[in-house]
Amino acid sequence: MVEWLKVLVECARSVREAVLKLYGTAEGGERLGLGAGGDLTLRIDKLAEDTVVEKMLEYDLSFTLLSEEAGFRRFGVKPEEAYIILDPLDGSLNASRGLPFAATALAYSKNLSLESVEAAAVMDIVHGTLYTASKGQGAFKDGKPVKPSNRTSLEEVLLGVDLCKCKDLASFSKLMPIFKEVRHVRHLGANALELCYVSDGTIDAYIDLAGRLRVLDLTAPYLIVTEAGGIVTDGEGRNLKSPITASEKVSIIASGNKALHRTIFERIR
Repeated sequence: MVEWLKVLVECARSVREAVLKLYGTAEGGERLGLGAGGDLTLRIDKLAEDTVVEKMLEYDLSFTLLSEEAGFRRFGVKPEEAYIILDPLDGSLNASRGLPFAATALAYSKNLSLESVEAAAVMDIVHGTLYTASKGQGAFKDGKPVKPSNRTSLEEVLLGVDLCKCKDLASFSKLMPIFKEVRHVRHLGANALELCYVSDGTIDAYIDLAGRLRVLDLTAPYLIVTEAGGIVTDGEGRNLKSPITASEKVSIIASGNKALHRTIFERIR
């Protein structure tokens, strides 16, 4: 039996080793065109994706790769038996500019639904911190179990948000009651890593109401947050049911506990 989490971890480590050589360089920031997800593909993105493919092929496995850059790619004799969902470099702009906040995120699933994801790994490229999870077995940071924050009062909350391209004034205005109450707000620029910060209580909650977060980017950290005991819903407070594709996008609310989640939803509603 394939130890998929081990495979994902080895891929993540290989990506970090390769990507750091181009981190913050003009070469890494070279534009290569549009990826399958609709965003610009930078040379550093392509390097990250190619590194994962090369590492996976070393294991002589059959799998279908769904990546933000290249979309679907099939390998082996039975590629339909395993799906690897990959965000090669979350925080590409940060990486191209040398800002120390970016990650690679990988997940294994038997089909293209969030409920079927069984293993996930998110690697902090700069610091080398590794978040992992296996379905039903909890979440871990560098091999140690993690739990999310138990804070429930907004006055104590450190909130992560994604305001990138939030052009809808109505969506932005929903956040104002939250901004007025929370202790501090952070916008760091790498969704997968920020969601992992919810899993270990580094931040108490994370919100993206612009409807621009790709489900593909969310797949790995979704398992990590929920396995840690946190909560992730769509912007309306419903369970996430979106299919995993390169282009499917959602709004989300992620938090460390039910009480805080309820309070956040009440404010934005």
